[in-house]
Amino acid sequence: MAELTKENVPNIISQFKEWLESPIGQKHFQTIEREKQEVKDLMQKLDAMDKTSTEFTDWVLYGLLPYGKTKYAKRVSTFPVFLNIKPFLKGFNYNDSDWNKIANMIYGLASNFQKSHDKLDQWIKDFTSDKTYSRMIQCGSISPILFCINDSFPRCEQ
Repeated sequence: MAELTKENVPNIISQFKEWLESPIGQKHFQTIEREKQEVKDLMQKLDAMDKTSTEFTDWVLYGLLPYGKTKYAKRVSTFPVFLNIKPFLKGFNYNDSDWNKIANMIYGLASNFQKSHDKLDQWIKDFTSDKTYSRMIQCGSISPILFCINDSFPRCEQ
């Protein structure tokens, strides 16, 4: 890959536009559009669920969070971050109650953003202020969810 310079940026942009118009680029774009709808549909499902249930926790941890194709994934993401979140965070010794709190925090952030994207800074501060349960669950794992909810993220109108 060539070094990124001011001079070659127009060529890179041109190549990207060509790729985007190609069958492969169009298929990728359609996959992202499908994922955006899956996340919105899942948010509706989660809205109606008992937030204290194991089913809710599992759907947030294994469905809403962006997963690669694994036996744990309830939804496979175009932007995979996790293979299985629980072993990834095993060093924190979370119990079932903790996982439910984490699931509710993730869902709460996504739900608040869905309802009022103009207050994203506040929703993120609220989420990250809990240093016990927001550890290791930040930009990389949350951004794909927010993008699927509102694809103007990260530059939402203030």
